[in-house]
Order: sequence, then structure tokens, then C-alpha cells
Amino acid sequence: MIANQHGWTIHTPAACAATWTGDPSTQGLTVHGGPAISHFGSGVLTWHVPYLFRTADPNTDVPWSLYVKGPANTPKDGIIPLEGVVETDWASATFTMNWLFTRPCSVIWAPDEAYCHVFPVQRGTLDQAVPEIRSVTDDPELADRYREWSLSRGKFNGSPARGNDWEKHYHQGRHSDGCPAGTMSHQTRLRVPPFKEMT
Repeated sequence: MIANQHGWTIHTPAACAATWTGDPSTQGLTVHGGPAISHFGSGVLTWHVPYLFRTADPNTDVPWSLYVKGPANTPKDGIIPLEGVVETDWASATFTMNWLFTRPCSVIWAPDEAYCHVFPVQRGTLDQAVPEIRSVTDDPELADRYREWSLSRGKFNGSPARGNDWEKHYHQGRHSDGCPAGTMSHQTRLRVPPFKEMT
């Protein structure tokens, strides 16, 4: 749910149908309706995003980019969304949202169906990360918590009375023994503010 709510979606203003024959030229892909075209060839469907985004933090000079992807957890048979990161703090051009056919077929977007999902990312954070691989036993408390969870999950998965139920420890921000996760903030829902018209 958090991934679904992590940003904003852009929806097609009208129904769109696209068919790829397998021909890698731009003529191999035909489109009817919607703001999409065959631009790159190779079975790539290109959507025009009708916005010029600007990302900025008014309180700092920290650079922000926009992560551009398909709608989260919304697969479409025969086609996959391609992802990109755009430096929208300075770019003076729009960008496109591209989907790649995985086989010759036809796909349809209904009116007002999402075709793009965007959210801001702070530039430079990954460059400054210092990733390490350690043994879980380096943290005895974490190792104990992990063993408790592993035993609990194994017992739960092997229970014949399980049905369609599922463990909710993580969703509740708790460890498998019921203890709260501590002082770290726990989210089960995002309330992303909508865009507002500026006059």
C-alpha cells in the first residue's frame, strides 16, 4: 500500500489501444487514442507527459530529481513500464513515459487509467551511502529477533488452520513476540497532498 501511495499518478485523458506486430521499426507499433505514439521503435510505446515538472526545496539548495515509473503494483499483460530519473530541478524540457512490449500483442488503457507514477528523490544520497555486508550475529539482539521471527513464520506457514489469514506483526509495527518496534516511526499509509492549481 505504501508503494501504491508513494507519489502521484498521471492518467490518460481517453482510452488508448496499442498493437505491436513484432516489427522493430516504428511502423510495427500502431496506436489509437490517448497521448501515446510509436517514437523509438523496438516495441516501445511512448506517452507524452503534459507537464513541465519543477522540483525544488525552497529552504535549501539540495538538488531533487523525479523518479518516473509505471503505476505501482499494476501489471499489464504483454507490456512493461520502463523507469527513469529526471533532473527536474533544472530541466527545461518535458519527458516521456515509455512502456516496452514483451511480445507481439495488443494492450488497452481505459479512460482515466494511470500510465505514469512519479515521486521526488534527493540527488546524491546513494553516492554518499556506505553499504556493508555483515553477519547478523554482529548484533545479538537483532539475531535473536530474527530467529524468533523465522520460527514464528515457519510455524505459521505450516499451520493447517491458517486459511487465508496472515501474520500482521510488520503491518502493526511490532516484532513477532508482540513487542513494539521502538522509537522508529512506522507508517501504514501515506497521505500525499494533491497538486493545486496556482492562479
